[in-house]
Amino acid sequence: MQTHRIAIGVSLLLAAAQAPGQEPLFVEVAQARGLEPGAAKRVHLIDLDGDDWLDAVVEHQRVYLNVEGPGGQRRFRRVEAPALGGEPVPTVLLLADLDQDGRRDALQGYTLDPTDPKWTDPGVRSRVLLRGEGLAFHALDPLLPPEAVISGTLVDVDRDGWLDVLLGSSYRAGGGPLEAYPLRLFRGGAGGEFVEVTAEAGLGLKLEAGHPDSGRPVFGTAAGDVDGDGWPDLFVCAYGRQRNLLFVNRGGAKLGFEDVGLRSGFAGDADTSGAYPEATKRMWIERFKEERTDEPPFRANGNTFHVALADFDNDGDQDAFLGEVTHSWAGPSSDRSGLLVNQGPPEFRFTRDVIYGVRDHSDPNWNEGDLYATWLDYDNDGWQDLLLASGDYPTPKQYLRLYRQHRPGEFVEVTDSAGFGGWHNCGAVSVGDYDRDGDVDVLVGTTTFRMPAEAREAHVVRPALFENRVGTRNRWLNVRLLGAGAAAGGANPDAVGAKVVVTAGGLTQTRWLTMGHGHHGRSDALEAAFGLGQATRIDQLEVHWPNRAGTVSVYQNLPVNRFLKIEERGERLFVLGPF
Repeated sequence: MQTHRIAIGVSLLLAAAQAPGQEPLFVEVAQARGLEPGAAKRVHLIDLDGDDWLDAVVEHQRVYLNVEGPGGQRRFRRVEAPALGGEPVPTVLLLADLDQDGRRDALQGYTLDPTDPKWTDPGVRSRVLLRGEGLAFHALDPLLPPEAVISGTLVDVDRDGWLDVLLGSSYRAGGGPLEAYPLRLFRGGAGGEFVEVTAEAGLGLKLEAGHPDSGRPVFGTAAGDVDGDGWPDLFVCAYGRQRNLLFVNRGGAKLGFEDVGLRSGFAGDADTSGAYPEATKRMWIERFKEERTDEPPFRANGNTFHVALADFDNDGDQDAFLGEVTHSWAGPSSDRSGLLVNQGPPEFRFTRDVIYGVRDHSDPNWNEGDLYATWLDYDNDGWQDLLLASGDYPTPKQYLRLYRQHRPGEFVEVTDSAGFGGWHNCGAVSVGDYDRDGDVDVLVGTTTFRMPAEAREAHVVRPALFENRVGTRNRWLNVRLLGAGAAAGGANPDAVGAKVVVTAGGLTQTRWLTMGHGHHGRSDALEAAFGLGQATRIDQLEVHWPNRAGTVSVYQNLPVNRFLKIEERGERLFVLGPF
């Protein structure tokens, strides 16, 4: 197996400083493209109006349509979508065609805790909003009673053509110190209706803490296919240093999952000592007048906010990057962010490449807030690169960072040449080719959370749009999919869960279409973007549709530098554009 190394933070050996006069990899264009200042913790790039251009949703409420501006340049125009507005702002927003009428609907998740003595009912609940004409939405009955929903993923767990939803939640203020609201799975069906199937699927967790199957706060969720059998598996990211869960889908007619988090290596790293540094124990006595005892093994893992799934090493199976929040006072048994490399059959275990040792902390009292991450091939060389968006702990500053896979399995930090301008205290990130020039752009938010008052006053809260300036030096392919729908026995219309495999220039690459992964239901554009290096033709393109039959569509000898749309019905392939 290859050795996979990532350097995070300042590393004189690996950080690539920008040479004088060198063009940055990205240029920030949010204001020039019409994206206004304002709250921007959570952002999405998604085609809402069906014109094949990516629109933007900012703070889960403000909608900007991607329209033609002066001189043919693309701009974002703010449009009203009243049903998405109001207070409080939903913590989770998932966008897909839930009722299969050809329009993308919304699923909103709210962080509500009626057990908190300070709670006042805001009058909203986690719910589905079905879209009508234009951007008019109407709400269905609430999905569930008020609970502290904080993460969510759309996934077709049984491949029946209807999207299902997995929701993770935070702590219950009125429970014990470790008690959280339950993990819930809902099966989707006609009319955008959902029915809970948590227990039936084998996802029910105990209330009592400390057991492998105990409930826990779930700050991130995702769906993938860790064992490559075509059935979606569920990744559950636990907060409070409890173990992560990985529910493998057993497939077939009967819905059922098995947790393999521990034996797969997804649960946490090898250090489960729970030992606190002596300095922490002394501080605890001085500040709280009580001893701080070491943690039991089930509480000696990470604060996992995010899981970013991808076949970054191009070996055909799904690897992961875990984004962790940790602090100097927690000691070495608190997991750091790292790569989980899938070792493939027969066991599909992950090996963990822990990367915290390279991060430079000049202050011994440090925090790492790696809340969001995603994969993109920004230079279109055929090898995916890592984008890490850190925030929430501004001491030291938490930056937007980019790591280029400069050789297979080896990463170098290129943040200094990226053109991010020190973007820090990051909110969510969403990547996609908004200007349709063949390379992937970056939309990212920011917050003032935990900033000192003086810094907060100086910090402009707004989204940033980093336009890619280097990706078109190589060749590329962008693939959109349209599932036939449940009534035709096909995949869901958005083809969420589909696998797209491209072979070109002697390299085979794999992408999966997803909606909602990691913290707050973060998402990228619902399309598969491939960098092809200097390849001149595509030898083969495969689409593995997420339907009951497991249909695979195969296309050969295709041109490069194209936007393709593939329909499951009739296996028709269209070239979109030129844009």
